[in-house]
Amino acid sequence: MSRKPQASITRSRTLGDFSVGGDSRTWTSSTESVGQPRKKKFASPKCDCGNYAILFQSCTKLNPDRFFLGCPSYNTNQQHCRYFKWLDELVEENTAGLGIGMNTIFMARRLKELEQKVEELKELEQRVEGLNMELNFKMEIDVRSIQENKCLYVAIVGFISIIIV
Repeated sequence: MSRKPQASITRSRTLGDFSVGGDSRTWTSSTESVGQPRKKKFASPKCDCGNYAILFQSCTKLNPDRFFLGCPSYNTNQQHCRYFKWLDELVEENTAGLGIGMNTIFMARRLKELEQKVEELKELEQRVEGLNMELNFKMEIDVRSIQENKCLYVAIVGFISIIIV
């Protein structure tokens, strides 16, 4: 069985409210349909312990800031059932057949993040190219200086040998 990512408890502000209502926990999302807000409720799944799973946020390099549901005893000193479910996968399962899925929202957000990273990489690439040009220029100056010093050295050695002879 694979190890679950380390996490910290958090609340998703971008997807809706994860709230406690009466005896059931629900995740509520509103979408607009022809000017009318439409509420969909998704019941929080129960873990294998029989408790309602709670929302965590992954802190791993492989899945940075990705939300998942887990046993409420996860990341505590108590024993837990190792229940684990990625939030985006759970939402996609629950929104299948609703037309535009929540996966599209996640993909759009991820696309925007990747586009920003591409821009950052382009800026870094331009900076590296500029530094490389500057380094090459300085190296050419150093090579010319060495060649000039070599010629001067040869002239001095020649002059000294003429004086000695």
